[in-house]
Amino acid sequence: VSTLLPYPVFDDKKVVVMQDAPEEFSDEDNEVINDYLKDPNPTSIFVIVSDGKKAKALVKKAEYVDCSKLKDEEVKIVVDKLLSTPPVATIEPRALRALAEKTQYETARIVGEINKLKAFSENGNITLSDVNELVEPDLEFALYELTGAVSEKMGDKALNVLNTFEKQGVDKSTLISMLYTQYARMLQAELHKTDAETDLCQLMEVSSKQLYHI
Repeated sequence: VSTLLPYPVFDDKKVVVMQDAPEEFSDEDNEVINDYLKDPNPTSIFVIVSDGKKAKALVKKAEYVDCSKLKDEEVKIVVDKLLSTPPVATIEPRALRALAEKTQYETARIVGEINKLKAFSENGNITLSDVNELVEPDLEFALYELTGAVSEKMGDKALNVLNTFEKQGVDKSTLISMLYTQYARMLQAELHKTDAETDLCQLMEVSSKQLYHI
C-alpha cells in the first residue's frame, strides 16, 4: 500500500504486482487492503496474483482476470482473430493443433508465434510444415516428443528434440530425471488403463491434456 499511494514519476500509471499471494489474507492484511480500496490511487494499478479461491473474495472490488491455459475452442477463437488482422492469413487445422500443443495453450506464446508464422508463410496460408519448422516446442511438449522418439528408436528425431532442451539450458541429469518421471507415468497409465480419466489425472497429478500425451 505504501508503494501504491505515491503518484508515478516517470509515467501516467504505475503497476504494483503482489506475486504468489496467499490463498487467504490475514485479518490485518485484509483490513489494510480494504482500507486502501475504499479510496485507491487512480494512477496506480494493483495486481494480485493468486490461485486461491478465497483470495477471489476481493473480486467485488476488483476485476478478475483468468490467466489459465486456453481450451481448444478458445485457441481457435484467438488465432482466427489474430489471422484476420493485416496481413490476413489462414491456417490449416492440423497446423492449428500442432501450434496449440507446441505452445502448451499459452496465449502469450501463441500470439508471438502467429505473428512470426504470418511473416514467413507462403501465400498467406500457414501449414503444418511451417509450424514444425518455425515453432520451438514448449519443454513439456518436447519431453513428450523425446519420449516417443526414444520409445520408437527414432534417433534423428530424438537428436532434433534434444537441441530444444540444449537451447533452453536444460542439463543432462535433469533431462534424465524428466524422462524417468515420464516413463513412470506411462507405466502407471498402462497399469490403470481401465480407471476413469479423472482418477488417472489425480493419481499422476497431471491435467487431462497431459494425460492425452502420456
